[in-house]
Amino acid sequence: MNIFATIEEFIGYNMVTYYTVRCEGALLSETDNFFERMAGEVKYLESAIDLRLYCHWVNERIVILFNGGIKTTKLAQDCSNVSRHFYNAQTWVKRLNEIGIETNGRKITNLNDLYFNY
Repeated sequence: MNIFATIEEFIGYNMVTYYTVRCEGALLSETDNFFERMAGEVKYLESAIDLRLYCHWVNERIVILFNGGIKTTKLAQDCSNVSRHFYNAQTWVKRLNEIGIETNGRKITNLNDLYFNY
């Protein structure tokens, strides 16, 4: 099954812009989904020990945020909470590296070309 996704700006600051992934037909981006699900998990947000938000550092000005959760096992691959998000992030990063991300400062300049399936 092919699922299409796009990269969109999540939030920008003076020095860095964060992007996220939105799967076709999804009401929330992957990062919005993460924050919505974790809103009730204050104890994890304060300690952040087992909290995982997967991301891809493009350069010092651009970071792509994905999804995540609370890791309950030693390895993310073995955790029912985060394994799907872990593998999705790996798949998206691999595909983005194949396509190539073009940047100018804090902006990804080829967003229209970053519509991809996985």
